Amino acid sequence: MISFINFDPRNKDGFKLLNNANEVYEPSARIFAPKLEVRFPFAKIFSLNLGINLNFADTDNLDDLSKGSFNDTFYSAFTGISIYLGSDQNK
Repeated sequence: MISFINFDPRNKDGFKLLNNANEVYEPSARIFAPKLEVRFPFAKIFSLNLGINLNFADTDNLDDLSKGSFNDTFYSAFTGISIYLGSDQNK
């Protein structure tokens, strides 16, 4: 999955961090996020979904710091319920 984000790094008091305040970088990025997902059917038309994404950003400024030789990377997890309407979930 590829997504686009806008980010606005701030400190705990809500003030923009230094590089963000000085507009050193463009506050948007593309994220490439391969995912691992498991679905647990619990009824004919429902399933519980659990998964994890490893998110690779095309910037090193998500945290307002450009350090090292790699762009920012982070994990995210998700859960949800799927409802299958008008089709067989096993196809």
